[in-house]
Parts: sequence; C-alpha cells; structure tokens
Amino acid sequence: MIQIGWKLILVMIFISQSAFAYFDLSTGAHRLASMNEISLADHPDFASVWHLVTVRYREDSGELRFTYANDIAWNAMKKMIPSYPDGAIFGKVGIKTEADPAFTSSKVPSSAKRFQLMVKDHVKYKDTNGWGYALFDGQGYLFDEDPKTSTQSCVACHRIVPQSDFVFSRPASLTLGDQSWTRISTAEAKVKFPFIERKWLSLNKRIRSEIEPNTPTAYSLQGELQKHAFSGTFDEVVPLLEEQTKRMHAPSYLEIDETHFTLVAPKNTSKLCATSELEVRILLVFNGRKIRDAAHCLKK
Repeated sequence: MIQIGWKLILVMIFISQSAFAYFDLSTGAHRLASMNEISLADHPDFASVWHLVTVRYREDSGELRFTYANDIAWNAMKKMIPSYPDGAIFGKVGIKTEADPAFTSSKVPSSAKRFQLMVKDHVKYKDTNGWGYALFDGQGYLFDEDPKTSTQSCVACHRIVPQSDFVFSRPASLTLGDQSWTRISTAEAKVKFPFIERKWLSLNKRIRSEIEPNTPTAYSLQGELQKHAFSGTFDEVVPLLEEQTKRMHAPSYLEIDETHFTLVAPKNTSKLCATSELEVRILLVFNGRKIRDAAHCLKK
C-alpha cells in the first residue's frame, strides 16, 4: 500500500495530466515563453547564425535533431577540452520524421517541431551542473508540463556524460579530409541506470495485461530518470529498456503508474525478424492511452 501511495504522489508531482506533450503545442490560456530564465525569443535565429555541430536520428522517437553552438561553445568544442565557459550555448531543433512515399527507404521531416536551449552559467545554474535547460514547442512556448520536472529530467539524462561537461554532441566532420573530430572521446557513459527484478504478480495490472502470464519476471528501471520523468522520457528510455530485455530475455519497463509507462517485451515467436534477431514489442502508455505500440527487431 505504501508503494501505491508513493506512485500516486509521483504522478501528481511529476506528470502533467495534459495530453502527450513532447511535440504537442502548448494549450494553456497563459502560455509561458521562458524556462529557467531562458527564452527562445533571445535567440530566435540560432539555426541560421550559429555553427551546425551535428545531426542525430533518434530511432526510438523517429526524430531528427539538429544541434547548433554559439561562438563561445563552438570555440571551446574545437579545443577538444571537455569544459565549457560561461556564455556557451547549444541550441537544438527536433523534427519528427515520416516515411517518404516516393522513396520508401528514407525518412523525411514532418511538420512537428520543437526547440531546446542549453546555457552555461556556473553560478546561476550551480544546482544543475552549471547548465540551464529550456524546452519549447514550435511556436516558442513551453510545453504543458512542470518546468521543474522537465529540468530535472534533462539533468538526469545529461549526467550520463560528465566526462564531456554534460554535453552529448560531438561535431560531425563535414569538410573534405578533416579528421580532427575523430580524436574526441566516445568514452562509455559513467552513470548506470539500475534495474530491479519484479515477479509477474507484483506488476501493476495494466502492465500485467500487456505481457504473457507465464512470464516469470520483468525488470523495472529505477533511479533519476524514473523520479523525474516527463513525457519525452518515455520515448528516450526505449534503448535502455531494449538493452535490458535483450540481455535478460525478459520484459523491461519504466513505470510511474498504470497510466504512465513504457514497456519493452520479447515475443516468443517472430514473423518479422531474422533468426539472428530478437523481436520485441515496444509499448508507450501516457495518460492512459497508447502513444506507441510497435514491433522492433534487435540483433541478439
């Protein structure tokens, strides 16, 4: 009973009861445009005037992420010293992708868009490792979620890479013959995310209903990502859950309560994957509705 009450408190504090907000536009009557004293209006054209650092494709969310750096961040990055001075700013544009019917092997940007800013100020943001974080929808407003929750979720994720001053991005070498960036470390993340083993009957009813009853155990993701989950977290943890599921050949999940969780579960029989692959089901439930329910192949 204590565990149930604790989960309900987490839901009230950490999860907005609005719609799935990661790419949705803000719907509040008084939309906010500043988070942690950071406003997109202060850098409205960063994608046009800053340095393009890299482009990532997120397989878990089907999202293209373009990362840019202002001059201070760019010059520090070029020195390949994992420390950024105050005034360094990274900007990111996230764009959802969709299949191109004319060229089926490629993905093309869709209309959904969001922005992120990451600002270095070791005094102002001393409690978040010297970095301030802000997330904006396509119109420059905050999402319908508690900014404190979103901030702590950003912090928990970026703490994976303390060796690079909590910055994930590495510059992509786009100049002919330039190999300088290959010397930047790709050291393994130092922060580990613990899983605990749960018996089938100890799972919440909604998760139990989504996996086979003869499954003896499942593995629950614990730690900061769970404590500070926001809507984007439920997509972002999919690779972590996939690795655990592949390693243990058992379901893995991130759960706040019966209406907010991500589950990755192996399928005993596969019609989709090769014999050298493991087919898993990826289920994302937010505010009680299925946001994502799809099969995926993992190399064994």
